[in-house]
Amino acid sequence: MKPGAFPVTANSRFADSNSTGRHGMLEWLTGEMPNGKWMTWLARETMETMNTFAEAKDHLMNTEMLSPVYYILSGTKRDEARVISRSYEKTDILTEIKSRKDPWFLLQTNYDPDTEPWWIDDRQTPGEKCMHKLGKNDVGFQGIYNVLSSSCNFNNLTTYTALMHTYTGEFETHLQNCKGVCW
Repeated sequence: MKPGAFPVTANSRFADSNSTGRHGMLEWLTGEMPNGKWMTWLARETMETMNTFAEAKDHLMNTEMLSPVYYILSGTKRDEARVISRSYEKTDILTEIKSRKDPWFLLQTNYDPDTEPWWIDDRQTPGEKCMHKLGKNDVGFQGIYNVLSSSCNFNNLTTYTALMHTYTGEFETHLQNCKGVCW
C-alpha cells in the first residue's frame, strides 16, 4: 500500500491452459517476452514508481506480463476501485466499482466477472450475501475480515487476508491456515 494514494493486491487468474505462468516463464527464458513482468514484480514496481491511483491503474493495465492475474486496486476516492483482469499483453476485463449494481463494494474471487464459478468453488455468491448482510454502514476492518473469513470465502487455498485503509495508512495482514475442511 502507498498511504494516501493506492493499495494493490494480486490474485491468481486461470484464463486458459495456454496462458499460464509456466508458459510465461518459458517465453521469458527463450527471449520471446524479454520485457514481461511477473505479477509480484509488477505490483512492487507500481508501488515504487507510481504516485497516484491513475498512474498505478495505467501501469498495471498496460505493462507486458508473464502470467495472467487479477489486480485489485483502489484509491482514496469513493469511485476509485477496480479489478484489472490481465493476460500477457493486455487487460482483458476492467471492472469498475461504479459499473456495479451495488456500487459500494467490489468482491474478487478468482473468477472473471462474466464467468460462472465452478459449483464447488462459488465464493462470489456467498461473499456478496455476506457483504449485503454487513451493509455499507458497518464496513471496517473487523467486518471485512469476517466476510473474507466466512464459509466459502475462506478455503484450503487461502494463505493470508490483508486489510488496508489507504487514506489512514492502516494495514493488517493475517496469515491463514485451514485446519480441517474449509469451503
